[in-house]
Amino acid sequence: MPASSLGSPPGSDKLHHILGFSFWAGLCAWGPSKRFYAFACLIVICGGMIELIQPYVNRIADWKDFIANTVGVSIACFLHLTLTFFKKRGTDTA
Repeated sequence: MPASSLGSPPGSDKLHHILGFSFWAGLCAWGPSKRFYAFACLIVICGGMIELIQPYVNRIADWKDFIANTVGVSIACFLHLTLTFFKKRGTDTA
């Protein structure tokens, strides 16, 4: 939809980007590390592509959105590292 016809959602737009992309990448955080990091890179690229395409569909590209998207994926990476650490720690003590 054109940006002019959209209402503004409650809360911070950048927070919505961070939460959305961290959830999207977090869905992959439960799998193997190699696959997760490949998906995380793909998700960051998709976020950049979305920003590049927006001016062609009557929207405004905002590179701060891309940064927020990348921060969200970084949060999911931290989650994955944490899960991997505790999973390895649990198998080392067993």
